[in-house]
Amino acid sequence: MSRGVLYAAVMMALIASACGSTERGSPVAADATESSASSSSSTTQTTSASTTTAAAASGPVAEILAARQVNADDFHDMSFGGDKPEDMTESSSMVAFITPSANIACNWSLTDPTGELGINCDAKERTSPPPERPANCELNWATGYVQLHPDGVVENGVCTGGVLTPSIANTLPYDSALVAGDFGCLSAEAGVTCAHIPSGRGFVLSREELRTF
Repeated sequence: MSRGVLYAAVMMALIASACGSTERGSPVAADATESSASSSSSTTQTTSASTTTAAAASGPVAEILAARQVNADDFHDMSFGGDKPEDMTESSSMVAFITPSANIACNWSLTDPTGELGINCDAKERTSPPPERPANCELNWATGYVQLHPDGVVENGVCTGGVLTPSIANTLPYDSALVAGDFGCLSAEAGVTCAHIPSGRGFVLSREELRTF
């Protein structure tokens, strides 16, 4: 089984889980004092880790970390078939966004049990030459997809039997970055820059080109 097909299979399982999750706004019982203390501790640890990473970062990763950061908790809502905000449901294990132009959508799992999944992006319109179909691809050859794996490998095009990116998600404004887990993406008018933060590997995707770093 090729890496692209394995990626697709695991991502589709996560998508199925996301679609069946509880919608945002469902009541959750919790002790307010304990929750506040836990949140404060978590925020302190996250800030400390981000500061350390940012200090050691360079190139595109530094640009992602230096950009205006959005709250990752606001990007768990998505739909893989609907086209209206009310169609979105919340996934605690995945984050997703679309660009203001709605041309590029990206998502990634925060709890990947296989270690195979990374960022998956889809450009609806690409004017650059499409990637060549692999000889062993027996499914749909999706030329709009780009995948970034945890080991830094970027795949241009995916052999898949399903949809891997959301049809609708919350918009990541231009000049803003979404960082969650070991991955992050920066939205800009010129395209989307996504990276595996620890390794510094990633790509820039736009209508006109795909560039890796």
